[in-house]
Amino acid sequence: MLTLLVWLFLFTGIVNAFPQPVRRATPYGISKWRSGGDAHGDEMLEITIALKLNNLDDSEAFLMAVSDPNSSLYGQHWSWQRVSEHLAPSPEATHQVVSWLESSGIDRTRIFRARDNTTLHVRMNVTNASELLQAEFSRMSNRRTGQENIACTSYIIPEHLEKHVDLIVAEKRLSFGGLEDARKRRQRRQVSTTTAKNSTATAIVNCDRYTAPECLRQLYHIPSRLPSTPHPKNTFGIYQPAWSTWLPEDLDLFFQLFSPSDVGRRPEMLRINGGYTQTEYKLPPFNLEPNLDFEYVMSLVSPMPVIDIQVGDRYAGGNWNNMLAAFDETYCDAVNGSIDPLPLVPDDRPGAYNRSADCGTVAPPKVISISFADVEDDFPVEYLRRQCHEFLKLGLMGTTVIAASGDFGAASGLEPGTCINATTGVSNATKGAFSPTWPGGCPWVTIVGGTQLAAHDDSPQTLPICAETNETAFHTALSGNRTLSSAGGFSNVFPAPAYQHSAVSQYRKEQAQHLNNLEQQGFDPDDDGRGFPDLAMMAYGYLMAMYNDTQIVHGTSASAPVFASMIAMINNGRLHAGKSTVGFLNPALYAAPKIFNEIKIGNNSGCGASPAYRAANGWDPVTGLGSVDYVRLRDVLMAMP
Repeated sequence: MLTLLVWLFLFTGIVNAFPQPVRRATPYGISKWRSGGDAHGDEMLEITIALKLNNLDDSEAFLMAVSDPNSSLYGQHWSWQRVSEHLAPSPEATHQVVSWLESSGIDRTRIFRARDNTTLHVRMNVTNASELLQAEFSRMSNRRTGQENIACTSYIIPEHLEKHVDLIVAEKRLSFGGLEDARKRRQRRQVSTTTAKNSTATAIVNCDRYTAPECLRQLYHIPSRLPSTPHPKNTFGIYQPAWSTWLPEDLDLFFQLFSPSDVGRRPEMLRINGGYTQTEYKLPPFNLEPNLDFEYVMSLVSPMPVIDIQVGDRYAGGNWNNMLAAFDETYCDAVNGSIDPLPLVPDDRPGAYNRSADCGTVAPPKVISISFADVEDDFPVEYLRRQCHEFLKLGLMGTTVIAASGDFGAASGLEPGTCINATTGVSNATKGAFSPTWPGGCPWVTIVGGTQLAAHDDSPQTLPICAETNETAFHTALSGNRTLSSAGGFSNVFPAPAYQHSAVSQYRKEQAQHLNNLEQQGFDPDDDGRGFPDLAMMAYGYLMAMYNDTQIVHGTSASAPVFASMIAMINNGRLHAGKSTVGFLNPALYAAPKIFNEIKIGNNSGCGASPAYRAANGWDPVTGLGSVDYVRLRDVLMAMP
């Protein structure tokens, strides 16, 4: 018996000594794509190999150095050129991948390097690509849009290339979806309407029942106007995908009610890949979000200019990954056609971009607000990591990225929220494991959850007399047995970063008894995922103008731009004082708990759990560190070098 064990040990050691191939999934393996049969072997494919960025660990340390208020380097942000050079893939990565391609019979003259050396490109037919990547290529059809591509659901690379290759895109685009489908190809909008018609909104609002700009000013001590003149270097942008269109008549109606001096003001347009807007189809999916965003943001930061970052053309659409590529030319070739819409060239149809996708042609605003969220589980891990690195780069350059957490508690996706199916591992079930939103899990984005006033809460809970705010966690019931609640939880991909590790650990410790009851929802007390949101703002009862009437809407889609407005105003003051913009915020936020109104009452729900996560002392995965008092936040950030 002893001899047998020795031989087993030796055999295992021999096997482990040989390189093991590494299989990677592609976006075509998720439920939104279906196979339509094998691809013909002679079909030509474009193979893009994205090399891993170099010095990533150092880059995280450098980001902390320019973002940590206790660092002597705080605020000394990098130029784009310095960021690009520091993160450029190593020459060894290029050498190893080229050697692999040559050993597979591909002549060096067929291998093309991008100008920035971040990607390698080669054309080959399906037969050769199948042999190279040990993959099966099929004609894939998108269930939502009808788009057709030739692609594979997974591929294999040698083990020694794992540390050099970020991802491989091997596909051929056969067709877009139809025009109607293109209009539906949208990210998850984190806002929901309730009773809306014939509201009796006036310039005087009952803030216990509704939310309007003046209510936010009173609640968070926001000044009534920008305290100083707009600084020419202060820029503030709101991301919007193609087809999302604010209506000028609605902006003016809102301004007449709540900000008369802004009547006639409009957002400045920053169009990426065409930046398509339209007024032909006046429908809530196209107009509600941009109306809400710009009505509130322009009222709060007036007279500061506000930028509409409009992404995508009429047919391909757009997402924030396209936006990131427009900011960074080294990222363009990592954009994945199975996920990220790309313009079709040539294309002379009305509303088409008819040019190659914008690539490093746009300077990012110093504050970017994103009112949309996606499903972390919908994307390959390599895709998420590469995109998250782009947010890290923006932080290094002094840009603050703020995003909504979502409205479906511990679930994600479209209403009523989806959970991760225990059998398939796909986020497409109404019950199952908690499904975190994206980019909620990225440590380099500031994520905003939702609150509501205690007067909005139908639960029997009451606030303690000593409470510093009359806010509770956003959790409200709608008609049709629907429920909205502040999205939050823990990433399944990214670990908790150092700046929040103590706060997250404290929550897990104090809530251990309740969290242990969530095993059926996939909660693992031994995991150490990045917790989100980072903070929360009012998400209930926003009055807005749409189609010459007032609507009432709820959602963290409203919360994120409100907080972003605060940061844009503080940046304006810092620039006038000769200081930098604040850039990546999270280390400063977690180091200054006194700027927050702690939210200790409430919970979110989802995936069969109610409560799912609970609000608590300190940080929690429902309201983060709490809601922000503008004056306290301003004083802390203005005092930094």
